Amino acid sequence: MREGEEIPLAQSIGEFNQIKEHLREAGEKLDLFSQINLTEIPTGGYALEVTIDNHTHSIADAGFGVHSVLPCLKAVVENSDSTVLMQQPETHLHPMAQALLSQLIAGSKGRYIIETHADHIINRLSICIRKRKMNPSDAAIFWFEKNGKSGTTIHTIGFDEAGNLRDRDVPPNYREFFIREREEFLGFE
Repeated sequence: MREGEEIPLAQSIGEFNQIKEHLREAGEKLDLFSQINLTEIPTGGYALEVTIDNHTHSIADAGFGVHSVLPCLKAVVENSDSTVLMQQPETHLHPMAQALLSQLIAGSKGRYIIETHADHIINRLSICIRKRKMNPSDAAIFWFEKNGKSGTTIHTIGFDEAGNLRDRDVPPNYREFFIREREEFLGFE
């Protein structure tokens, strides 16, 4: 967000102030920022600033990961029971922040449909299930498998009580590319 742009998190400073402390806590849990502030600019618009390592930065200078994750954090901290769609919330986030975002999502009461390529998000959901912070029936992976050039099969992969993927749901080709890559990397080709 550049100075003078719309606030991506609220319609007004008052609305922002209602969620500010929750955003700050979420930013701190993800180890992204310790403070977040919004001020009105005399020439019009707003300036959004975050504090990282005791230095305050404009959101435009804080890194794209911080900027892009703010709408995700807003959805989580609002803690409503609405359905939230997220497309690759891991983009530009450190793997640790990806996992911690997943943990925040698992602990909120909303319903989330997340399009992701991040193992860290899925692995942390698995850990949350294992630690009883989330019910296994509350999470599933929808894996899209190409069927040649003509179509796609959507597989629903569930979790068991230990947070493992249920074997009966995992299609044979699931993660085949990653297994081949790992074997080649380790010299087992």
